[in-house]
Amino acid sequence: MVVLRATRLSKTYGIETIFKNASFEISLGERVALFGPNGSGKSTLLRIMTGHETPDDGQVWINPELRVGYVPQKPEFPESVTPISLCHAAICGLAGTGNAEEALSRFGISKEMRTRRVETLSAGEQTRLGLACMWAIRPDILLLDEPTCHLDIEGLELLTDLMLSHKGAALIVSHDRRFLDDVAMRLLELTPDGIRSFSGNYSAYRMQKEAEFDAQTKAYIHYKREERRLQGKVSQQMEWFRSAHRSAGQNDFLRAKAKKGARRAKATARRLERLRKEKVARPRVNDSPQMQMRQAEKTGVRMILAEGASKAFGSTLLFDRLDLAISRGDHLGIIGPNGCGKTTLLHILLGSEPLTAGTVWRSPSCRSFYMDQHYETLDPNLTVLEATMEAQLRGGAPCNDRGAQTQAAHDLLASLLIRGADVHKRISVLSWGERARVSIARMLISDYDLIALDEPTNNLDVESREAIELCLAEWKGTLVVVSHDRRFLEHTCNMIAAFDSGKVNIFPGTYSEWEEHRKRNAAQAIGPAEKPGHTVLELEHRLALLCARLSEGFQSDEEKAAIEKDFLATARVLSTMRRK
Repeated sequence: MVVLRATRLSKTYGIETIFKNASFEISLGERVALFGPNGSGKSTLLRIMTGHETPDDGQVWINPELRVGYVPQKPEFPESVTPISLCHAAICGLAGTGNAEEALSRFGISKEMRTRRVETLSAGEQTRLGLACMWAIRPDILLLDEPTCHLDIEGLELLTDLMLSHKGAALIVSHDRRFLDDVAMRLLELTPDGIRSFSGNYSAYRMQKEAEFDAQTKAYIHYKREERRLQGKVSQQMEWFRSAHRSAGQNDFLRAKAKKGARRAKATARRLERLRKEKVARPRVNDSPQMQMRQAEKTGVRMILAEGASKAFGSTLLFDRLDLAISRGDHLGIIGPNGCGKTTLLHILLGSEPLTAGTVWRSPSCRSFYMDQHYETLDPNLTVLEATMEAQLRGGAPCNDRGAQTQAAHDLLASLLIRGADVHKRISVLSWGERARVSIARMLISDYDLIALDEPTNNLDVESREAIELCLAEWKGTLVVVSHDRRFLEHTCNMIAAFDSGKVNIFPGTYSEWEEHRKRNAAQAIGPAEKPGHTVLELEHRLALLCARLSEGFQSDEEKAAIEKDFLATARVLSTMRRK
């Protein structure tokens, strides 16, 4: 049953057409991903579907008997309100919906968070809150714009499980490839000229696109080869006719033979004309960013050594007695829940944050680059070109050829799709995606021994994520990165530092190897939901029972805290079992 339909939607801002002739349908039970590069109009299309924007042309139909839940990319909440009051307001007047406490518990909003002012929550906590308020109304149709943004790995896994259990329909905008692989049943590619539908998840879409490109390339090669063959044949036949006509003189037999040759040449020319009318276009390669790191110079083997490192803020202990050795060529991924101290650890390793106890040694000859997740190291008053050249000079580039430096900066920015007048825009007016690419340009323009990145794939589209992955995977220098992007971690890191209840566990291996290690540990964990022998069905039943108990609302604070702890533990184990 079709529950949502878009018919020939078009949207223009000023003289720029964002998209046109966008048509698609979504049926009950479908989880559909809306895919395209930054700026293609995905968020605009979602706002049109929800009525927050009006299309220039076309129509939207949504089954009026169904309830729609919408979460924008950056949820906006009133100031001085609490999560619990927001969630209550979301379900106010909606009969048959869930309990606010239960919805907040589902998305990991703890009891302590529920009574805090919403502006004090982190970006990840605000994302969870937006999802909880949406989920509380029990929507039949989900419209989600970058729902994974700022979520930690546990939050990503929880959202994945909830999406898989949703029986309605969903339209999701996301650049998280692992998430799209886990939940998407179909992918809609938004282009300036409309929408194309591909069955399967993101990986299936990539395989179909590659096969399509290969087929188009073969067809184009065949077309050009046939065109050249017919051109040569026409030239050959016409040359034979002219030669035969000259030689025939007044000989009627030879003149007739020459005319037959002319007819053959004309017939071949008509075949060539028909071929050209059915012209096969050259396959168009997507204009994607090109990134290449300067290879680091060989320095000492040991880059960073932390011994007995501890960090606390007041009575809050982030980690205790950490021993960590980072050698030249190591690529370390730092992971953990939101707010656990990942960015703080990164600053400690770089020397910009003091320790509470212990020591950290850094190679004195190491030249490092740091990219923060909010791009605060970018001077908002500089232009894109000035910010890039400033990093070039700070990185040690010689100052004797200003023209060559300017050209090098222009060339680098062009490879990152920042061209023309855009290089003279001030940082303050750039989108978050543009700021991310400027920060990457500053990283690429000089030589470094150590690169430290805090959530580098935030705000990047898939093409940019894959470009920076390939670039860093091939780089021989030392990388320390904080990220929740599981595909990025898998492709770039050979060590994992995982925060866990006040400890940082160092795992020598890739992200997928760490994930398998974590699953084995989870299977051996002690707890009512984690004892061996439980089936997926039993754990799903237990979750439903715990949800019901949370919705009763008459437990003591201690009882409610215990139920919430059991709920989260059960959800984690269920997630682990589903991935085995």
